[in-house]
Amino acid sequence: MKKTSSKGVICFFCLRRTRTYYIVDYEVKELGMTFKVYACPECYAKITTQKK
Repeated sequence: MKKTSSKGVICFFCLRRTRTYYIVDYEVKELGMTFKVYACPECYAKITTQKK
């Protein structure tokens, strides 16, 4: 689900500040942990096309 922030957030993948963002699960297999991170619309599009 796309969200909007007045101040903006930092995209975890490209490190750019964005006002519209998605919250995605990022799994670190080496640690066996899953984190919730912010993704900008461009990175989110790349992530969702790679999973299919």
